[in-house]
Amino acid sequence: MFGYETLDVMLTVSNPSMVGSPEVTVSLDNATDERGIVSGVNNPEFAKDHNYIRPKTLVARLSFTF
Repeated sequence: MFGYETLDVMLTVSNPSMVGSPEVTVSLDNATDERGIVSGVNNPEFAKDHNYIRPKTLVARLSFTF
């Protein structure tokens, strides 16, 4: 709804030669912190009934293979 674009960035580093094949992933979702409505009633009186896109979010993951 209302046209918006987001930029998501992800970086993964791994070392399969180490025990457990550790992998670190860092991602930044909605890097430009764009505001957007994905669904809802198109009426200002019902603004609380809108569903917004996720704000800028930084996620870090560490994983191992057993």
